[in-house]
Amino acid sequence: RVPNDGHTLLSGMYARARIVEASEARALLVPRDAVTTLAGKRVVLKLQGDTVSPVTVTEGLAGVTHVQIVTGLAAGDKVVADASRPLQAGTKVRAVE
Repeated sequence: RVPNDGHTLLSGMYARARIVEASEARALLVPRDAVTTLAGKRVVLKLQGDTVSPVTVTEGLAGVTHVQIVTGLAAGDKVVADASRPLQAGTKVRAVE
């Protein structure tokens, strides 16, 4: 129910609302596309130096564009933003900031 004390809301009117189900003040976020499934596990492709290696992660809260990583990464880790690209472990890459 929405209060309508001023009777400004009329039958048949439409509205958009954003409902926050949960939030985390100090969450580690990565782009949603950075997380993929490899051998049945959820992974991100982490940059270690100039090479890529898959790291198993545990996801937490998710939004439209980002997902929280609960375990598997630390703040400051660099990941491939689009994990749908087929990169093998050990592939050499050049990071773009």
